[in-house]
Amino acid sequence: MTDVDAALSGLSPGEIVSLIVKPLGRPDDRDDHDVAAVKIDPPYLFDDGESLYTITRREGVFRVTVDGLDCGELRSIVR
Repeated sequence: MTDVDAALSGLSPGEIVSLIVKPLGRPDDRDDHDVAAVKIDPPYLFDDGESLYTITRREGVFRVTVDGLDCGELRSIVR
């Protein structure tokens, strides 16, 4: 189990977290998204009040989409 696996499995609905995402095309950068957990089983859903974030696991990597657009790789979750 990875740190991201453990963080996702320990979430509660409504919990506020920051998603740390490695954005596409910017490998040395990161984006932070403050969101509330909506659905805490795959596919995981989060909401920031404006957009819906979906986290799925593909080939061992957690991918984040925002309103259906690929945002990048989920690197960690900060509570």
